[in-house]
Amino acid sequence: MSNNIRAILVDDEENALSILEIKIKKYFPQIEVIAKYNNPATAIEQINQQSPDLLFLDVKMPGYSGFELLDHILSPSFELVFVTAYGEHALEAIKQCAIGYVLKPIDDNEFKLTVLNAINNLQAKRKSASPTSSSKITIPFANGYLVREIQAIVRCEGFSGYTKIYFLNEDPVTSSYSIGLFSSLLNNHGFVMVHKSHLINTNCINAYYNEGIVELANKDKIPVSKINRTLLLKMLKNEG
Repeated sequence: MSNNIRAILVDDEENALSILEIKIKKYFPQIEVIAKYNNPATAIEQINQQSPDLLFLDVKMPGYSGFELLDHILSPSFELVFVTAYGEHALEAIKQCAIGYVLKPIDDNEFKLTVLNAINNLQAKRKSASPTSSSKITIPFANGYLVREIQAIVRCEGFSGYTKIYFLNEDPVTSSYSIGLFSSLLNNHGFVMVHKSHLINTNCINAYYNEGIVELANKDKIPVSKINRTLLLKMLKNEG
């Protein structure tokens, strides 16, 4: 893979950031570390602006936990690797669609396997996002699989690891895929996370209200988190 994987590292401990960067450079020279942050609040703004391909994220940090940080990312299309000393968070990490979970102190073999999986996922996503890729999506649900045009989806709402899919002209369905996974699959088709539980099709926006509400083509009104309002407005005004 060409040298075009852009990564951001977030950990409140400077030493942990340095160790992580050294291992990335040693084992994966194709990954460019574009930024390191020990302040989660600063990281949120920069992740939204820089849209990295890969995010290495600690779990337990002052101000925002790793999971709370993810709630504030407008369009989380990156591959996610948690690097932390807190093993009890592993199950929640999986629900957040992390490609991997590496415990501190970092085991080199575990680290290499996890990052390699992330790189493979990036390759697959880039291939699927090419101009020749399908305009349809396969959605697993209780009775099997639905195949639908992507632009027939108005929005997705996540709950308890599941996602409810709302369409333009048919009843909603519940999928076993998480909201994070749908965000990754639909990111290149005009969908953005406006709230930790809400992924919307920007092509279906009818109106935006100053109190932080967006109205969609099916008349649903969805809250936009405060941290995402400026970015959404820039997108709507074609300033982003």
